[in-house]
Amino acid sequence: MTDQIAPVAGKAISQWLGAKKAAIVYDRTEAYTRNVSKAVKGELDKAGVEVVAYESLDPGADDYAAEVRKLAGTGADVIYAAVYFPEGAKIAEEMLAQKVEARCLADYGSYDTGFVEDAGVKVARSCPVVGVPAPNDFGDSAKFVDEFRHEFESEPGTWSPYTYDSVNFLAEGVKGTNGFDADELNQIFSGFNAWTGWTGGVNIDPQTGNRDPATVVVTSVDKTGAFHVDSRWAAAVDAPY
Repeated sequence: MTDQIAPVAGKAISQWLGAKKAAIVYDRTEAYTRNVSKAVKGELDKAGVEVVAYESLDPGADDYAAEVRKLAGTGADVIYAAVYFPEGAKIAEEMLAQKVEARCLADYGSYDTGFVEDAGVKVARSCPVVGVPAPNDFGDSAKFVDEFRHEFESEPGTWSPYTYDSVNFLAEGVKGTNGFDADELNQIFSGFNAWTGWTGGVNIDPQTGNRDPATVVVTSVDKTGAFHVDSRWAAAVDAPY
């Protein structure tokens, strides 16, 4: 998903947050965080944003006070944390505690309820996170949310819309092929034109197998500690949410 996440992050930093200078910190131990940080840097280079720091860290530290202090000293307008949620929460906490002037933006790796649980709502609200829309953020989602509540007597979780759509998408393919042959399914999936479900319209790129359009967005945490699409980001980049 790096090729879907990096453009959203780069545009958020350059267009929404209006950064002239940005600092990137990433988890050196994970292939995803290494790759996405490199891709985000490439997006910022293309957008004319100066990357004044490109630093790596090891996960599992008690705190990242020194790393945040170093990044804050670069004069960056935005600090992008390409780390998973335990480290993302600690970086956001340090940025707030140190009253860092740079804006905080956390990568998709931090998009998890654990980010809010570890950071606390106040800290989490200070650092938007690249993620996906909440179940009721999608257009025409009310009927799906109501059906979910009726069926399971609970609220849908973050990934409920994607599970629902994935099963129905597969079912459509099976109906079209009368079976589960992978090659036949891939062929029919690639031919679907604007299949529509809870998460909106879906096409499959035959070259990459990726969903198009992607549902990667920038989220913020509300007062209850729940992630939702950040309306300020959506307005700034003309996103349909």
